[in-house]
Amino acid sequence: MAGKENPEVNGHNDYFMLGEKFFIMPGIPLQLQIEGIFGSLKGVLAGMVPDEYLIIQGQFSGIADKLFKGNRATVRYVQKGVVYGFSSEFIGVILTPVELAFIKYPEKVETIELRSHKRIECFLPAELIFGKERHQGTILDISEGGCRCLIKASNEKELPALKINEQLTLMFQVPGIEGNQTISGEIRDTHYNLQFDTEEMRLGVKFHEDTSEVLKKIAEYIFSIDLF
Repeated sequence: MAGKENPEVNGHNDYFMLGEKFFIMPGIPLQLQIEGIFGSLKGVLAGMVPDEYLIIQGQFSGIADKLFKGNRATVRYVQKGVVYGFSSEFIGVILTPVELAFIKYPEKVETIELRSHKRIECFLPAELIFGKERHQGTILDISEGGCRCLIKASNEKELPALKINEQLTLMFQVPGIEGNQTISGEIRDTHYNLQFDTEEMRLGVKFHEDTSEVLKKIAEYIFSIDLF
């Protein structure tokens, strides 16, 4: 196809840019919001004809009447730690042998800033650092704004004596992203539980905003949980 660039331009081997548009490779998970349908729908990019249409594989049999030609949809996906989105409209749908929806190739793809501080429950092992003290703990829920952590006492270590607004550092892994992530914050609330021979502490932590790269990775993780 005339004008088509090398897929590995700019060092990215799973998408490439032509003009101001992104060509994403098949297999990328998508989130669809369709006019006339409450909530979002999940799909996978099955293929495309550049500048003409995209093919999305999903579960469309129950909503085929909403995928009529001209009905609008907003599509989002995550790529290289960035959330992208675009608007399009349906061309048609087939339900056999595979459920596929066809939408117009987008005129414009935009990056999306996720600043809603959506909070999700999780179970992420973490190391909490207070000055010279280090404690093993668990992140129980997380958002771009902060998290809630759990620390349990052990035979080797008692619970730390912490104060509101005390500074701390968290080291943890974000599923699907290589390497340990380090983020700083401050304690906003504490709760001790000393019942039933259990000594544990729950901490509410507010992240510092100067750790934008880690916040971006947290946003990607949160969005991917919604996506799947």
